Amino acid sequence: SLEGGRETLATLAADTGGRTFYDTNDFSGAFSEVQRENSTYYLLGYSPSKSRSDGKFHRIRVEVDRAGVKVQARPGYFAPKSFRQFTREDKELELEQAMDLENPFVDLPLAVEVASFRRPDGKFYVVLAAKIPGSAVAFLQKSATHRTEFDFAWRATDKAGHPVAALRDTLPVKLDPDTYQQVLKGNILYEGGFVLPPGNYHLKVVARENESGKLGTFEEPLALSDSDGPTLALSSVVVSNQLQESAAAGKGSARKSKEAGGSPLQLGNRSLLPSVTRVFRADQSLYVYLESYEGKAGSKGNSTGNGSDDAPETGISAGQASRPLPSVALLFFRGGVKISEAGPFAGKLESTGKASGGKATYFVQIPLQKFPPGRYSMQVNVLDPSSDRVAFTRVPIAIMRAQLKAMGASSGG
Repeated sequence: SLEGGRETLATLAADTGGRTFYDTNDFSGAFSEVQRENSTYYLLGYSPSKSRSDGKFHRIRVEVDRAGVKVQARPGYFAPKSFRQFTREDKELELEQAMDLENPFVDLPLAVEVASFRRPDGKFYVVLAAKIPGSAVAFLQKSATHRTEFDFAWRATDKAGHPVAALRDTLPVKLDPDTYQQVLKGNILYEGGFVLPPGNYHLKVVARENESGKLGTFEEPLALSDSDGPTLALSSVVVSNQLQESAAAGKGSARKSKEAGGSPLQLGNRSLLPSVTRVFRADQSLYVYLESYEGKAGSKGNSTGNGSDDAPETGISAGQASRPLPSVALLFFRGGVKISEAGPFAGKLESTGKASGGKATYFVQIPLQKFPPGRYSMQVNVLDPSSDRVAFTRVPIAIMRAQLKAMGASSGG
């Protein structure tokens, strides 16, 4: 009501040391009075004798020993609230507010990699990967273990700013002494995913470490195109140095999918964890995974060895069995000069049973022992002889010197 709104404004003004003026269309008198009162004032500082971060309202009173004056001052203040005192509702509200704010949060370092893969129904499975440096995490030690917890909130919005997909997840981390030392030198890895139809979106993630309450955000545009074209359609190209047994997940990494069917990076009984930084060591292997599609084009890709049989087995028709297999080749450039190449490696055909056509999957493993340290541009060439179509994309990577064994292995990047 009008009366209720007036009381709210009056209370807000009084609580902050101000005044209210209403029931007038002529504000000249009010402005004159405000100007007069603000021409002379005292600015007082106040430090509580007992600092309490309880989020409660604490009253203060300003007194003077001069007769005939009236003191106008704010009646108190709200103390800041310690994150450890947040309720579950407080924590969820903080994530929502951080998601809606335009200003970034940078207290928790956060790197993100996004990859997209077309599904038989024409929609896209979007892989969401995040990396947080272990050295930036506040662990709580209990007995011989170190623990913490992360909250992740992902959201994709359309051009009008309306949410079209979201993923909310909590990642508990419990590390034994050996794994703890590895994570301190490496990273906490998280992977999730959701499904989106073709279109242009804005993607944002909010991550929070729940021991310290530190927040980190990351956002970028996301384009998923299904337009037909003369070239072969490719998925994103995922590079990795970690291929782990699915049952081993949980030590410094986690995966969550919002959709049935799971992630395309689930290769048989092993999981491929995307490298967010694309930095590798010479004593590691480089894993490369991508898909190519017939018919409608998919989203554009982002980014001496052995072909691998770890890609999922798929059924193909008799016609497909007799057709030439598509293949992938990898070329490594440094400073514009080709340093090495690998392949071609045959892909594996998968019949989708849809009018949109089939797809081929490619999984390649490249040992990096003979690569000199430095920055490289890896060109991925895909050839489909049956349709006389080709496609290529380039992915930047960096290779570091092999780590000394005495230092121990780090968690992946």
